[in-house]
Amino acid sequence: MSFLDFLKPKKEEEHISTILPQEIYDSSSLELKDVIAPSALKVTPKGVNLGEKVVRSFFVISYPRYLSESWFAPIINLDKVFDVGIFISPIETSQVLRTFQKKVAEVQSQINVREAKGLVRNPMLDTAYQDLENLRDQLQQAQERLFDVGLYVSIYADSDGELDKVESEIKSILEAKLVYVKPALFQQEQGFKTTIPLGTDELKVYSKLNSSPLSSLFPFISFDLTSDKGILYGINRHNSSLVLFDRFSLENYNSITFAKSGAGKSLRGCEPVLIRRDGKTELVNIGNLVEKTIKKMGQVKIDSDMYGTIDPGFEVWSFDKELKGSWSKVSVAARKDAPEEYYRFTTASGREVTTTGDHNMLVLRDGKIVVTRSTDVKDGEYIPLPRGVDFNQKSPSSLNLLELLDEKSGMYVCGGAEIISTIHKAYSREYIEEKYDKYIPLYKKGRRIPLSYFNKLIKKYDLKLTKEEISKLTIMSGSGKGKLPANLIVTKDLGVLLRYIGAEEYIDHRSIKISHIDQNVINIIKKSCDNLNINYFNTERDTVISDRPFIELIHALGGSGRSEEKHVPSLLFGFQSEIISTYLRSYFEGDGGIDGTQITATSKSKRLMSEISYLLLGFGIVARLSKKNVVYNKIGRKRLFWVLSISGQNDMSTFRDKIGFATEIKQKKLETICNKESNTNVDIIPTISGLVTELRLYFGSQLHNIPNISAISQNKFNPSPRELSRLVKTVEERLESFKNVREVMKNLSSLPDIETLISIGENNRELNRKLWKELGSSWAWMKARRGEPCLANVFSLSQIVLGKEVSQTIEKSVSNIHSSFLNLDASIVNQSPGLGSAFRNNLPSRTSYSMIRDSANFITNTYNSILSSLPHVEGILSMLKKLSSSDLMWDPVVSIKKSSNKREKYVYDLTVDNEVFLSGTSGMFVHNSYATKIEILRTLMFDTSVIVIDPEREYEYLAEAVGGRYFNISLNSEHHINPFELSAPSEGESFANVLRSNIINLVGLFRIMMGGITPEEDAIIDRAITETYALKDITADSDFQNIEPPLMSDFELVLSGMEGGDSLAQRLTKYTRGTWAGFINKPSNIDINKKFVVFSVRDMEDELKPIAMYIVMHYIWNMIRKDLKKRLLVVDEAWWMMKSEDTASFLLSLAKRGRKYFLGLATITQDVDDFMKSPYGVPIITNSSIQMLLKQSPTSMDKLQQTFNLTDEEKYLLLESDVGEGIFFAGLKHVAIKIIASYTEDQIITSDPSQILAIKNKKAELE
Repeated sequence: MSFLDFLKPKKEEEHISTILPQEIYDSSSLELKDVIAPSALKVTPKGVNLGEKVVRSFFVISYPRYLSESWFAPIINLDKVFDVGIFISPIETSQVLRTFQKKVAEVQSQINVREAKGLVRNPMLDTAYQDLENLRDQLQQAQERLFDVGLYVSIYADSDGELDKVESEIKSILEAKLVYVKPALFQQEQGFKTTIPLGTDELKVYSKLNSSPLSSLFPFISFDLTSDKGILYGINRHNSSLVLFDRFSLENYNSITFAKSGAGKSLRGCEPVLIRRDGKTELVNIGNLVEKTIKKMGQVKIDSDMYGTIDPGFEVWSFDKELKGSWSKVSVAARKDAPEEYYRFTTASGREVTTTGDHNMLVLRDGKIVVTRSTDVKDGEYIPLPRGVDFNQKSPSSLNLLELLDEKSGMYVCGGAEIISTIHKAYSREYIEEKYDKYIPLYKKGRRIPLSYFNKLIKKYDLKLTKEEISKLTIMSGSGKGKLPANLIVTKDLGVLLRYIGAEEYIDHRSIKISHIDQNVINIIKKSCDNLNINYFNTERDTVISDRPFIELIHALGGSGRSEEKHVPSLLFGFQSEIISTYLRSYFEGDGGIDGTQITATSKSKRLMSEISYLLLGFGIVARLSKKNVVYNKIGRKRLFWVLSISGQNDMSTFRDKIGFATEIKQKKLETICNKESNTNVDIIPTISGLVTELRLYFGSQLHNIPNISAISQNKFNPSPRELSRLVKTVEERLESFKNVREVMKNLSSLPDIETLISIGENNRELNRKLWKELGSSWAWMKARRGEPCLANVFSLSQIVLGKEVSQTIEKSVSNIHSSFLNLDASIVNQSPGLGSAFRNNLPSRTSYSMIRDSANFITNTYNSILSSLPHVEGILSMLKKLSSSDLMWDPVVSIKKSSNKREKYVYDLTVDNEVFLSGTSGMFVHNSYATKIEILRTLMFDTSVIVIDPEREYEYLAEAVGGRYFNISLNSEHHINPFELSAPSEGESFANVLRSNIINLVGLFRIMMGGITPEEDAIIDRAITETYALKDITADSDFQNIEPPLMSDFELVLSGMEGGDSLAQRLTKYTRGTWAGFINKPSNIDINKKFVVFSVRDMEDELKPIAMYIVMHYIWNMIRKDLKKRLLVVDEAWWMMKSEDTASFLLSLAKRGRKYFLGLATITQDVDDFMKSPYGVPIITNSSIQMLLKQSPTSMDKLQQTFNLTDEEKYLLLESDVGEGIFFAGLKHVAIKIIASYTEDQIITSDPSQILAIKNKKAELE
């Protein structure tokens, strides 16, 4: 039964028989409602439980007198999950007018009664009467209509607590606009049905609204960008209308697109990364990980210069948007050619990671995690560390020694007779290894079998042994000394031995010597050997293990090597926490201890200390790594040691409770330091001073006497997570208290005007008589308006005129004014000089009432001003709360060093769902143009030619799919462009103008090629170009259409013969005779007479890319001027052109002059910073009628917000957008857009590696 069944009319009870899911499937009776129905539904008085979600419904009960435009938009734009139901029913005007006539008469009667009694006119009645009369007139003239309007909201959350929080947020936003809502108590089922898209209103809670205020209710405030011609760019995310537009109908035909940068960031291969594969955790070098994955699964082209494996089958430790640690799937493991330089980051805790210059790092800036390039990280910036890692290994671990010891000589298998018999029976005539095949009969009878031969048999006949079968086998040495079960269960004893062996320098293939003078430790080692049935003996100084299978196991686990090469056995990360704890306890017992107020361990191996840091993260302990030089007195030389330290009460207490020491002496010392007070100078949350300052700006009046808030705001103190959590909790409590005085403020704002009270009293005989009796001459004085009445007289006046109950409310409100001033931190003296004295004397009877009423108005205005800022305050608190409860610590960068790449061939990267992963020494987190292609496809359908400059070879498939031309411009390319080539003059243009324009462009080209020239050199080059053309009889007066233009070598020859030109000619040599001669020193052989043409410069050296793009664009410009027709020129990765003033200037000139030649320029860039740094960046933007901002990274967001004048809502929309979502600007209009593609379009334009691979494979099949 689905939840939709609840929405149908009730039927008579029927007998319900049990039907299993398989029966439904087999009967083909599965319907859509069965698929979308939740697993369970439960209706409560306050909500509805829909499977794992909780829903609560509300209705609006009251509106203010005036509703401003788009007042409902903040709710619609709220980043929460909710449904809105709006039901509008028109009311017959004739019926309304009859009702109005009666209502108007009632109000008029009340006014007349009050006048007859001599009461002052009631402003509320007068206003109501005027509103009714105006509305009646408008209804009679058909200018307005009246409607019954029901507005309902159903909000969704994962828990009741989260639901309460969302409810509070929505109420706060609405009540700030004087719109009040109530939950549909005991009607939640009806409320839920009302908001889901069934079109039935089961609550029927209506308010009457006329047309004007009703129109403000509609949340669809986005512009429509739908025209009767143009191409489809996408869907308006606010109202689902089509964004259909023609760029050639605007002031200019240009566009600019900013998008988040993509792949191409990498780590050195030696950097460790924590992965989880098949449920087991491992710590491996990223280089080895990717290489082995590629070897096993193959590789495909991921990006222009990156190859790797898609869906490699493992996860990495990461964190999500809520800053909570979790395992995250790796979608791509890839490598690319290593650069010449690396950047090595070192933090205060000793963590290190080496990246390429374009790799993204995560840093905390102004309380927000931002992504920035390695080259932009500064000393002192904080990067995130994990507080812990969930190794999540619950079941007992075991080691398959058949696999681990396969390549070890002298190892034999016992107990395999039955397996050999099975194999021999099926394959008796086949031979594996002549040396051992002849012994098969003996092996069948139970003789021990060489391990390598046994494994060959198993592999040859594809026999899959179960754990039970492996458990029956034993591994032994040739001499018969020492045995281990083939399926070795990992126990604490193995963890103990791994630790002590890992500290020893003497390990060979015959024995392992463990030296220790502490008898307690010796006893622990002996006990572990006995429990594992390992052969050993003791000498005067050593415990010697002589068990060959165990010795080979230690070698296989990586336990051998010199002291500076020691490391944690990689398989240890996949063991149970009890085993890891035993290993760590033994290690700290042997090579560690208590040093002052911290726990330390020492080793010559930096790798060992780093890997122990990772192990400690499994227990939620963050260690610090440092180096220490020790001088050996005997030899007088220094030795480098690495020191691992654990400090801070939380980490040390965790170590005590989950790991501890093996001996009583060290454990007692640990207890002593754990009882000292906590020091929080390491575990802090930095860079939040701006947020706290903003908090004080908007809510400062309520933030007195909060410890450290001022110091945090002034950046003099960084709180610990616990301190920040307490601060947030205190502010939240005060926020709630602030909201709770709304009723008090409402009463203050309604203190009656003295003139109103006097008018009521003097116009009513009975009241007038009472006032004479009560006040005497004071009443005469008030009636004569001789001055401001005092407080005592006004209280008496109000008691007689308004009644005792109302008067008491007024007196109570007045008594609250002083405390309200104090609560709002408002200046009493600045409000009125006599006010302070009045409050100090408890408001004596002679106090001026007008002064008190003015003060009340001031207080309520101040309160309402702060009240309107509460959503922003709550937003700041939400950010601070997320930081205080995160699973991250913050570690400052203390060193950034550039180093040369001397031997690495590749660098490596992982693409992760959460975009970050744990890597580096000791562990730190690192980070990892679709729309335009759609426009190109759709533009081609409307007889518009498209030319693309493609720096990354992203448009090759598109060119192939639409039958276009694809030119690969490189040093070895067969395609050439001669920059001296001239175009034919366009209509109305002279040959002289064409030549002069080309000379100017060539001077700009040589400025780029030569890396800048002086004004004198500029003049020489200008003259040399003119003379070079003259050599070919090309002058301002000649018709050069049929003359072959000069080449770069001709220009070099002319230049070298000119005074002052010899050095310039030398600088040109590499372009004419050197390695770059093939690029621009040949005649043009390119024909762009196609509707779609792509120029790729991907294979051009980076140094030459700006030159190549300039030459290509100059060539295209000449062709455009020659033949006038509708064209679109796409410049992708335009930041390359912004690197040089001449290329940037030329791009701007195209943007300005293109319209004359029916040319639209589409500029695309992923590097906002480089684009905006250029003085030509903003002019290019302002000369682009269409602007598209797609998903952005936080690092560039502030600059974009300032440039495009984005609101905070639009800023966060961009930050949280998915791929293909953003904001589309066209002229003065802009909308939130979602770019959509059909299946066929998607297949043509995709950049997704898995889709590209599938397309390639499909094409190969067809061929």
